[in-house]
Amino acid sequence: MNINRLKVNRLTNPLGFEMNSLSFSWTVEETDAKKQQWARVEVAADESFQRLLWDSGEDAGLSSVDCPVTLDLQPRTRYWWRVTVQGDNGEQATSAAAWFETSKMGEEWAGKWIAPSLESSVHPLLRRSFFLEGEPVRARVYAVGLGLYELYANGEKAGDEYLAPGCTAYDRWLQYQTYDVTGLLHQGQNTLGAMLGNGWAKGRFGFGGIPASYETGEKGFPAEAFAEQFLLRLELRVLLADGREVVLGFPSVGATENLMLAACGAKGTTVIANAAREPEIEDLQNFLNACGGDVRGAGTSTVVIRGGRVRNGGIYQLDRN
Repeated sequence: MNINRLKVNRLTNPLGFEMNSLSFSWTVEETDAKKQQWARVEVAADESFQRLLWDSGEDAGLSSVDCPVTLDLQPRTRYWWRVTVQGDNGEQATSAAAWFETSKMGEEWAGKWIAPSLESSVHPLLRRSFFLEGEPVRARVYAVGLGLYELYANGEKAGDEYLAPGCTAYDRWLQYQTYDVTGLLHQGQNTLGAMLGNGWAKGRFGFGGIPASYETGEKGFPAEAFAEQFLLRLELRVLLADGREVVLGFPSVGATENLMLAACGAKGTTVIANAAREPEIEDLQNFLNACGGDVRGAGTSTVVIRGGRVRNGGIYQLDRN
């Protein structure tokens, strides 16, 4: 007797789903038994099943096509489960462990919506570099982009999603995706980026109407039905080997630069928390300070700007080898 095809809500090892309700299913194969005498489903917080969270016991009424399970699920958490079945001929087997992992489940995002400071017709690549002080043992990216987006980590495509985030009623709700990027990150310097393009919420939509023209720049109709600019929201959570968790909300370089420029022209002191840390941010800080500004903290996650001090011009020479 073998127990295969373990699924949660009709999905095999689902990663990053809301899981408002749970339905388990499985298939019993390679047995002479005519029917199931009883089944037992166990759900645990660990793969070794030392921390059991739910145990049906030996229950003759459990259905292999729809076994409801009630659990108080936590966000961003992996759960392990297995099933034991005994047939009417006395044959018994226990499945290999399967898992499911919950999504953010309505919790607040660490990342904010960002948009490129480019014409809406330009398809951008938004990226951010970051440094991991230890070896990553678990890393997840939660992401959504408009119109279409693809996620990359250190130059490699993350996940097997295409045409994400999918077609939905964008004026009512947005789908976001969960990516396991553990194998794409490493100790030291890393880069995460997303390519954005027209599709679904932004750009040309549907098969009818008036086609767009790249020669004249006409958008066609219908177009920009739900979004007039490219948008991206990312959150990276990395668990390091020493137990520390790194959480990055991923502001883009352009977004940080725009805030720095605006703050220099404003009155008072502005603090940019969770700023981008790329070398371009340090270059802009040095240039603004050469113009009489008071900008500090570039290269770190917090940039402080005292506004109203920038003069009409200044000189800063880039020195990179």
